[in-house]
Amino acid sequence: MIMKLVQFFSICLAISALTFGPPATSAASTADDYLKRGDKDAAKRALDKIIAADDFQDSTDSVLSLRTIASQFRQLGARSNAVDVLKRAASIAEQVDRGALPGILIELGNTQGETESHKEAKQSFNKLLKILPKSKPYERAMAWVYFLKTEVRSEDNEQTISGSVSGFLSEYNVLTSSRCDMALQFAGTLLLSRHNTNFADEIAMLLKDSAKEARESGDVKSLSYARGYMAKLSEAKGDLTNAQKQIREAILLSVNNSPEQTYLWQWQLGRVLAKTGDRQAAITNYEQAIETLALVQGELLKGSYLVFRERILPVYNELIDLLLLQAQASSSESQRQRLLAKVQGAIEAFNKSEILDYFDDDCVLPAVSTRLADIANDTVVVYPILLADRVVILTKLPTGMHQYVSRIALGELKVLVQEFRDYLQGDGNATTEEIQETGAELYDVLIKPIAKALEAENIRRIVFVPAAQLRMIPMSALYDGSQYLVEQYEIATTLGLTLTDPHQPVTEKVKPLIGGISDSVQGFVELPGVRAEVDAINAQLGGDVMMNQNFTLAEVEKSMSEGDYNMIHLATHGVFQGEAANSFLLAYEDKLTLDKLQDTIGARRFLGNPLDLLVLSACETAAGNDRAALGLAGVSLKAGARSTIASLWPISDEGTSLLMVDFYRNLQNGQSKSAALRTAQLKLINNPLFKHPNSWSPFLLIGNWL
Repeated sequence: MIMKLVQFFSICLAISALTFGPPATSAASTADDYLKRGDKDAAKRALDKIIAADDFQDSTDSVLSLRTIASQFRQLGARSNAVDVLKRAASIAEQVDRGALPGILIELGNTQGETESHKEAKQSFNKLLKILPKSKPYERAMAWVYFLKTEVRSEDNEQTISGSVSGFLSEYNVLTSSRCDMALQFAGTLLLSRHNTNFADEIAMLLKDSAKEARESGDVKSLSYARGYMAKLSEAKGDLTNAQKQIREAILLSVNNSPEQTYLWQWQLGRVLAKTGDRQAAITNYEQAIETLALVQGELLKGSYLVFRERILPVYNELIDLLLLQAQASSSESQRQRLLAKVQGAIEAFNKSEILDYFDDDCVLPAVSTRLADIANDTVVVYPILLADRVVILTKLPTGMHQYVSRIALGELKVLVQEFRDYLQGDGNATTEEIQETGAELYDVLIKPIAKALEAENIRRIVFVPAAQLRMIPMSALYDGSQYLVEQYEIATTLGLTLTDPHQPVTEKVKPLIGGISDSVQGFVELPGVRAEVDAINAQLGGDVMMNQNFTLAEVEKSMSEGDYNMIHLATHGVFQGEAANSFLLAYEDKLTLDKLQDTIGARRFLGNPLDLLVLSACETAAGNDRAALGLAGVSLKAGARSTIASLWPISDEGTSLLMVDFYRNLQNGQSKSAALRTAQLKLINNPLFKHPNSWSPFLLIGNWL
């Protein structure tokens, strides 16, 4: 109900234009056909072609076409593209079709919010409020809901929120219909603010109104929302007894036909019970919430990824926090192991949900996955768990599951991680001492608590399952005061064991496909060392080579689809952004998208012949964007590759060539992939020209490490 209401105003304003106006351009219609067939790659190419042509005149037809194109970009998950298109539509509408402007501003503001451009979103909604006439109180009230949601998600400033409350109530008080729906939306949004208790009277009044109207009309769903929101207000005010009573009433009203509500109230009841100190009952309710969430998660994720961050991530995080506390307090080793196994299972389930949300595609999951029980005794799996007040390092050692705690606030850790990434990526501008100092701080948080256990168990390989911001940094460059972590251990990373192919390495003769671009094409800088890199690898491994003009999209697709390669090395620009739809590898005249990667070599997994190794030697992830790093880590899944080696940022051509040639030599000498990469990185560390961590640290081994 709430999701439909959020869309209602935009639909009302836009429906006449989208339904009765002239058709969109033929190319947009073609994109729509591709979307209906599920060919996202072709649809995105068609839309990009339309925008590049820039044939839009100042006309009503152009406004309609642009809105259609923006909607299609949103369906593809390319929200940043949709923002640009909607800005153009708004600019034209101001000149020729001001009646369409309110609907465009709503779409623009909501899409800007989804891309976390909150300042710009508020500007769009402010503009909307200025142009909406006083004679439209419903539309103006809805605009205040949008503005408030954006404010709460960004600055959450009490004074600004107070203005929103006053503005909304002035419209709400003159509404003659839909008061229940409007009251629930505004009150529910206001409850998300950290200042919610300062507006307790206004929230209570709105919820009382909505409950009264819902009872009179027999609207059970709205009554459930009113009860659940009242419970949240009671919780915020510290009245946990009343909160429990109201939540249970909300659950009873929702349990038969509204799982999208039920999981919210089960989650809320778990949170309230945790505050009362009843951890076991709280855990039970959180687990029930996750079971119920599984029924509706696919539908929820059709919206913005902010839905994932706000309505899915916290459920898992809060459950994991409780399980860890319960395990820490337990005096029974068997119970402690059972609880920590639940933590590990919850992390794996969450990571799977996160990658499905990023790619919006169920087909990326491997057919078989690695089991914790199959991990060798010389290998430790490390799950760094980022909580509000601490980092918990969950490890699987031969002696069982263990948790180690580092006390650091999440905000402080985020700053430290970003500083480390900036120092490492800064083209060598940061001194080695600055990098080592920051790397030592992170080492103390992530590795020092487990260092003695690693030594005692003779561990030689660490497999990290990093979360969020930690995906943006190479663990190899953590520093213990005298050595980098890679000088002590082989290092691999994965999104999760359930997302890691367990097969043993390929033992037959390596059959590689080697491709690269050294020229400056499509606005990207030249990579002059690529020619030497490709030639050296070809001399060492043999295989088929595609360079520059021969590295076209059509040839790459054909070779990947038809060639029986077990290893592919691509020395070309790779761009990974927060949106999977805008992440790609550069072909000579076009872009090799992740969807196209999946359609070619990725399809081989279903034939029982997955790619063993994909190497991307000139990638770059958007700094400060953990979703971009998620895309880099997930490229193995899209390609159906057992293992991927890729860089977090580009380094010197010569350094890349040296590292890659040495890596393949080490593989040929029988080393595992993690050992081969470590040996190659150590060789650069010991080379005076490349010892700076900027040169050797960005290369990650993702997926199977054998």
